[in-house]
Amino acid sequence: MTEKNQYYQGEFLGRWVAGELSRDELQSFENWLAEHPDEKPHFTELREIWQASAQFKIAPVKHADENWQTIAKRTAQAPPNITPLRRNFSRWASAVAAAAVVLIGLYWWQISQVTTISVPRAEQLTHTFPDGSTVILNAESSIQYKKNSYSTDRRITLTGEAFFQVSPGESFQVISGFASTEVLGTSFNVKARNKKVAVACATGRVSVSSLLVDSAAVILAPGYTTTVEEYESPQPPTEIAAGALSSWRNGEFYFSSTPLAEVFAEIERQFDVRIISTKDLSRLPFTGQFERTTINEALDIVCLTSGLSYTVRADNEFLIR
Repeated sequence: MTEKNQYYQGEFLGRWVAGELSRDELQSFENWLAEHPDEKPHFTELREIWQASAQFKIAPVKHADENWQTIAKRTAQAPPNITPLRRNFSRWASAVAAAAVVLIGLYWWQISQVTTISVPRAEQLTHTFPDGSTVILNAESSIQYKKNSYSTDRRITLTGEAFFQVSPGESFQVISGFASTEVLGTSFNVKARNKKVAVACATGRVSVSSLLVDSAAVILAPGYTTTVEEYESPQPPTEIAAGALSSWRNGEFYFSSTPLAEVFAEIERQFDVRIISTKDLSRLPFTGQFERTTINEALDIVCLTSGLSYTVRADNEFLIR
């Protein structure tokens, strides 16, 4: 795409008249105008038309037909107390058409804006969606969704682990790497780490499917879980202890035949520390639990159970032997 075409795109024009360009984008645009003085009058005229028609407000989110009606009103008449910028009708029509492009570009830019919620290590956070649904994010996790179009597109992208409590309504979908979890109104836990997605259903029913493999979805009833690995179908449902379904919300972390490398990675997330080892921990399984009380208590439990020991090397750094 040439620079000229780039700057005449509706999305760019919408952000420009809204004053939402980044400093670098604005500087690049101004440099281009300085190099192409013949183009500057078109953009000046476009901004004046937009400012003159600002009294006709468009809400950030409306149905498309409503926006088109508003745009039609703008194009049907010159705003009161405003002297037309050009008496030549064809120039005026072209400018108004360009203004309509800006309106549409700005509208679609508004509804496509992504809201990101992130949680650092050693913290948890509860977030409420526009419909009253909630999510509790575990440490070092994040979600993204489009807030302005959420009422018709309840789609969430998750990195890490989270527990969702979904209000009844339109389909609610969680995309986590290569897996999709879909519900109508229920509560469930999703953990997407180490190229594996684990979903557990607390209430209602949950549909879990792979985004990379053409296979049937797995339906989870309350108290059941499934896992999805890259380029594989979801595993058949297995029962999970009620207390372990999302125990991390209460500061308790359960593991069953889990590689020690993953266990220590969870300890790093929960206590914001660095753990290094002289051994290959990826093949050593761990079954047990630890609580988020102190780092030393957590390491004592895991190491004693696994026949390991640890030493403190520096602040927030531990060596596993």
